[in-house]
Amino acid sequence: MQTVLLIFGGSNPEYYVSCDSASEVIRNIDTDLFNVLTLGITLNGKWVLTGAASEEIGDGISWTKSDTNYPAFLTPIRGNHSVTVQTETGIEEIPIDCVFPLIHGFGGEDGCLQGLLELSGIPYVGSGVAASACAMDKQITRLFAQSCGMNLPSCAVLKRTRAGRIEDFLSDAAFLQFPVYVKPAKQGSSVGVSKAENTAQLLEAMRTAFSYDEKILVEESIDGYEIKVAVLGDRTPETGEICRLTVPEGNLNDYNTKYHSFSSVKEIPALIDKKLEDELKKQALLIYEELECRGFARVDFFVDRKGKVYFNELNTIPGLGTRSVYVSMFEAKGLWRKELFTRLICDAQDKQAGLSAEATETGSRQNG
Repeated sequence: MQTVLLIFGGSNPEYYVSCDSASEVIRNIDTDLFNVLTLGITLNGKWVLTGAASEEIGDGISWTKSDTNYPAFLTPIRGNHSVTVQTETGIEEIPIDCVFPLIHGFGGEDGCLQGLLELSGIPYVGSGVAASACAMDKQITRLFAQSCGMNLPSCAVLKRTRAGRIEDFLSDAAFLQFPVYVKPAKQGSSVGVSKAENTAQLLEAMRTAFSYDEKILVEESIDGYEIKVAVLGDRTPETGEICRLTVPEGNLNDYNTKYHSFSSVKEIPALIDKKLEDELKKQALLIYEELECRGFARVDFFVDRKGKVYFNELNTIPGLGTRSVYVSMFEAKGLWRKELFTRLICDAQDKQAGLSAEATETGSRQNG
């Protein structure tokens, strides 16, 4: 039986989303194949190996008070495939075979955690350092989309270091017509995203976005609807059924809509033209491969009223919680949660085994 270390939480605004994802994976992972260890990172950055139940992890609070908790960490020492735990009797090294990172946003989805795992040589689920870092930064992701020939909403990129006052940024975004969307460059789950319909709202939206990041984007609004495409796999990635997402008139698909009011409507499979569906899947796979993603990702688009497709963003660790769009898109295709999570873990181990074999073969040739 393989031992999988699931890492969740994180010292960032997406902490509770991560806890929900972890809880759902724990409930649905195949325990006949995998022994699951859970390592939580608290909001103040403490690393804790916990034996808390999935429902305790799901609420984001109960697990932090569990009497099963012990300080823990991963070492960058290569080949030391274990989690180090500080117990009442001393330091203990628990062997692990694979890591399943489920931290959304800073410290988990941006390449930081992946870098530690690359140093240690521990197989892990999902994209590598470069793909994770590039996909996390919305400005950089736009460059990859442009290289793929994709349409993009018009956008102003604003950096806090370039001006002293918020008002000084108005001229940089003056070429955009209201309404516009303002978003931090490196946040997920629509954290810090606002819609502005006039100058006063734009100033407030920029203040909000700058409170989360030193770099923000001001984007034109696309009059249409949002499409989400789930991608799975490495060498021959595939897509799930497409999701068409709509929100009530006048609402924004922000953090509150996604995780509190749940007022958005998710149509899976999307009732759209077959030609448009094929084009969306093609573009999703194109940027997934251009960024050299692996494991899984969710690619988001806008489609305007004339059927023109615009790239929005790519998430390398999409939510896997109880209301997960990503999971639902593959379930609609007949790939259920337990099988999906098993495939992600096995693909990660196969990928690492392949890299190790290539490195050994290269070393043998050079030494020979």
